[in-house]
Amino acid sequence: MKGILQSTVRTIESLGGVKEHITAVIGPCIDQQSYEMGAEVFDDFTKQDPQSKAFFVDGNKPDKFLFDLPGYVAFCLKQAGVLRIEDVGLSTYTHEEMFLVAVAHFIRDILVLAISYLLFL
Repeated sequence: MKGILQSTVRTIESLGGVKEHITAVIGPCIDQQSYEMGAEVFDDFTKQDPQSKAFFVDGNKPDKFLFDLPGYVAFCLKQAGVLRIEDVGLSTYTHEEMFLVAVAHFIRDILVLAISYLLFL
């Protein structure tokens, strides 16, 4: 769970970047009201990092929790020393129509890159 963002910041620093100069932008991503997880995921998160409990609220069903992904990402970035953090505040779940075309274009671009690579092997 934790570690990807911190590792990314360390990699940026190893390449000459300064974490105090990093501006992190969160989103678009799924929002808390749409991100339901089971108790097993909640347990995994809170065992690994007890502070992560602050990013969960009770869900609409027993043994379900709603997870604040943008909040948790901001928390991890702050722990890694990133000071400038912005959240665009757009949910890929509640504004799904805005992102389906972008995902399709991304997949198309990846396929074009893969085909181009294979042609030049």
